[in-house]
Amino acid sequence: SPQFLLWVIALAAVAACGGLHRMSWALLALTAAVALTQLVYPFAYDRLLARDGGALALLAARNVALGAAGVLALIAARRG
Repeated sequence: SPQFLLWVIALAAVAACGGLHRMSWALLALTAAVALTQLVYPFAYDRLLARDGGALALLAARNVALGAAGVLALIAARRG
């Protein structure tokens, strides 16, 4: 669900308070997650419902990028 991006954006905002230089990897992962979310939900959603392999791979890549962004933002927030 695209709403999961909100949790990671909130983590990124907290981590950015410590300085953007610590956030570079988290921001790259978050950017990838946002881009993949835009590909999955408006464009590949019908294929996702039909369980198309390409759409499922796109969703899996989005979930990995989202998880990585969350972990990296949390690490940056703890350091800051």
